[in-house]
Amino acid sequence: MYNTFIYTESVFFSLIIVYAYLLFRKGTRSGGWLAVTILVLITLCITRPTGVFIVAATVIYGFYRASAVPVVLRWMMLLLPLAGVLVWVDAAMRTGGGINVMEPFLREHIICDAPALSTHATLKLTEEPQSLYGLLYYIVHNFPHFLQLAAQKTMAFFGLLRPWYSTMHNILLGLYFYPLYLSIGLALWRKKMNGLMVFSIALVMIHWVFVMMTCDEWHSRFFLTLTPFIILMALHLFKRERAR
Repeated sequence: MYNTFIYTESVFFSLIIVYAYLLFRKGTRSGGWLAVTILVLITLCITRPTGVFIVAATVIYGFYRASAVPVVLRWMMLLLPLAGVLVWVDAAMRTGGGINVMEPFLREHIICDAPALSTHATLKLTEEPQSLYGLLYYIVHNFPHFLQLAAQKTMAFFGLLRPWYSTMHNILLGLYFYPLYLSIGLALWRKKMNGLMVFSIALVMIHWVFVMMTCDEWHSRFFLTLTPFIILMALHLFKRERAR
């Protein structure tokens, strides 16, 4: 059944491709282009909460592009917006909307809503766990536990395989995505960095950290946002360098 949740996600996946086109298109950057690009970015943030990750990746991309800007101003351009994103995330964690931020750690969720434990693990937590401070407190005081879960979530996030998929489904996922990972690794080793690569790597890293701090989705929906950029990064390996 088609519902509002699926609709907003479909819009989100489409708009992120439109946003990438606007951000990296060649040609004159007019005031109209800037207005449309900002409008699409705002729409992404309204459509899905993870739209804020695209804002953070855009800030990192802007830092990369602003190489001619004085050093102090350049770092301010990076740190102030990212600080704003962190304040927004902390506020969202504190309000919560009924979501227990520590639940994925207490019940050891690798996949969301699929706890490994029937009872809460014994962890050292602060009295204010519903905050960035509470999350950092957990990591510092329960680091081996966090590291173990982070490794398992990383495997689920990038591995993409699920026990409830058929064997053939899992094989096809591996055959499609794993060569892309290899191509990206070779591209990072052999090719020069460019703006699209910086933006894409930042977006992947942000989603990866988010999954490690929460849990992965049943059907890899967090990863679906990254799929176009995974493909573009892999294709960067085959890009011909322009002669100087």
